[in-house]
Amino acid sequence: MRFSKEIKVALLALVAFAFLWFGYSFLRGTDFFSSSRTYYAEYANVEGLAVSSPVMDQGVKVGIVKAIELKHDRTNSVSVTLEIDKKQELNDSSIAILASSSLLGGKMIDLHIGNGAVKYKGGEVLKSFAPQSLTDLFASKAQPLIGRIDSTLLKFNETFNTDAKKSIQATLANSEATTAALRQLLVQNQANIATITGNMAALTTSFKGTARKLDQLSNNLTQLTDTLKDVNIGRLVQELDSTATAAHALVDQLNSKNGSLGKLMYDDSLYSNLNHSSKALDDLLVDFKANPKRYVSFSVFSKSRVNEATTVTGNDKVIVKKAGAVDTRKP
Repeated sequence: MRFSKEIKVALLALVAFAFLWFGYSFLRGTDFFSSSRTYYAEYANVEGLAVSSPVMDQGVKVGIVKAIELKHDRTNSVSVTLEIDKKQELNDSSIAILASSSLLGGKMIDLHIGNGAVKYKGGEVLKSFAPQSLTDLFASKAQPLIGRIDSTLLKFNETFNTDAKKSIQATLANSEATTAALRQLLVQNQANIATITGNMAALTTSFKGTARKLDQLSNNLTQLTDTLKDVNIGRLVQELDSTATAAHALVDQLNSKNGSLGKLMYDDSLYSNLNHSSKALDDLLVDFKANPKRYVSFSVFSKSRVNEATTVTGNDKVIVKKAGAVDTRKP
């Protein structure tokens, strides 16, 4: 059986329309292969809620928002039609909560099932609850704040009356006079300021030189540290220990009365002998000054051209010869 072109075009248009309808319904969230029940909920404001918004139960999608209509009655509320899966059992204590689905302001319906005795079969109006939105919360908090700001502005206006304005003008005039005096002072002391600036520059240069010297000192300390690090500390300690041992032995000898140094320190006879010798020498010098002829005599020999000086000290006779003496005797 052959079909005419018109019938083929009509069938193709019907198929395209059916696909378009199914696609549109699918995009709206309608599932043609599952059975559902219709329920209703009423809210004062459903801002952010849209058709095909999800209906959730404990984070699981159990339905969609089928329609949103404004009721023209005393309540002036908004009726929301909910299409919920038939398997989802609702009762007289179930609550449809208008909740936020994202931070961008989207809304959804969140079901709280409850444990009611009466089971719903579809077509019932669910209890509804819409928590206060951030905008409403901000408005409720901002209202008292706005009142306080208004009262503050009133007090501010009362403060800045005519007398206060005059006082402020006088203060501004004094500030201008002070600024002018300061400007004049700066002009008069410009030379001093330049001198101070030059001194500061010189001081900065001096600080730079000091910094270089400190760097050199740091380098010297580093070299000294490296040198000390290379020193054989163990050997140095051994030498110091040997020196200390020798010094200890010397001190022991000094403390001992048997050695020469010990006798020198502890034996009084050496001191007595030295004292006696010093006294005898002193007596000799005194006697020598008093009687020099007793100790010294001269004999001149022309042939040998030698002068002899005889010194008598006690029982000893000492002859002192001097070469190159001149004979003054006549022939």
